[in-house]
Amino acid sequence: IEGQAFTIDFNSAGQLVGGPVSKAAQWTDGSASVAIKGRYTGQESFIAGQPWSMEVVEGGLVGAPNGALPPNNPPMVKFSYNVGDGSGNAQVETIIITLDEHYPPGSQIPIADGVYAVLGAGTLTASTLGNVNRLDFVVDGQPDQAQLLAALGVQGLFEGRGAADIRVSQALSLSPGNLLVGHTRSAGDNANVLSLLDTRRAKLLERNTVTLEEFYQGTVSEIAVRVNQVKQVQRNQADLRASLENRRDEISGVSIDEEVGLLILQQQAYQAAARIISIERDNIQVLMGILN
Repeated sequence: IEGQAFTIDFNSAGQLVGGPVSKAAQWTDGSASVAIKGRYTGQESFIAGQPWSMEVVEGGLVGAPNGALPPNNPPMVKFSYNVGDGSGNAQVETIIITLDEHYPPGSQIPIADGVYAVLGAGTLTASTLGNVNRLDFVVDGQPDQAQLLAALGVQGLFEGRGAADIRVSQALSLSPGNLLVGHTRSAGDNANVLSLLDTRRAKLLERNTVTLEEFYQGTVSEIAVRVNQVKQVQRNQADLRASLENRRDEISGVSIDEEVGLLILQQQAYQAAARIISIERDNIQVLMGILN
C-alpha cells in the first residue's frame, strides 16, 4: 500500500532484528551494523516476494574519505532489487554506491522508491569467490496482507493510487454489509456515517471558511465563466477574420463577368479598327488606279 512504512534490521553477524526475509543472509565479519528502512512511495511496481540484496563489493571503513588507502578506504556496496517491466515480469535493477564521507555512519543511503539503508560505524568485508558477503531481504509493498486495517474499519474503503484511478474497494462493493457505519457493531449505531455527512457542512478549505460543497460549486462556476469567456473570444476572432477576408476580396478580388465584358469591348474595337484599315486600303488602290 502506498505510503506504508517498514523496517528491516540486521546486526553485524547477519542476524535478523526485525522484518521479513526471503532466505538466510550471508554476512561475513565486519563491525558495521545494517538497517534497511523506508516508506514505499508506490512510484515503482515492486515484484512481490522477490528478494532485494545488499552485497559488499569492496571492503573498508564506513564514511572514510574518498581516496583513503586500505584498510581505511571507503567500502563499496551493490544494491539489487526487482521491479515490474510493465508486463508483470521481474526486471533486476542494480546500483553501486561508495560509502565515503558523503555517507557517514547513520546517514540514509537511497536504494529505490523511498527505500534506504542505514549503516553504523565500523567496517565492511568484501565478498570473495568462496564467501559472498550479502544480505537478502524483502520490501513489502502491501504490509497489511491480513487485511487487519480493513477489518477494524481503517482504510479498505478505496482502491487506486491517485485521482485518475481511485475507486471504491471491490470487496466493499461486493459486500456493502462489511462497511462499519458506526463506532460499534450495535444495531442503530451509524456514528461513522453521520461524521462523514458532517464533512459536507464543515468548513475545511480556504483557511476553514469554505465547505467542500461550496468549494466544488465555486470551482464549477469559475470554470463555466472561463469557458464562456474563451468561447466569446473565439467568436470575436471568427467575426474579425471574416471581416478581413471580405475586405481583402473587395480590394484584390476579380469579377469574371466584368473581365469578360472588357474583353468583348476590346475585341469589337479591334474589329472596327481592322475594318477602317481595310476600307482605307481599298480607297488608296482606287485612287492609284485613277492616276494611272
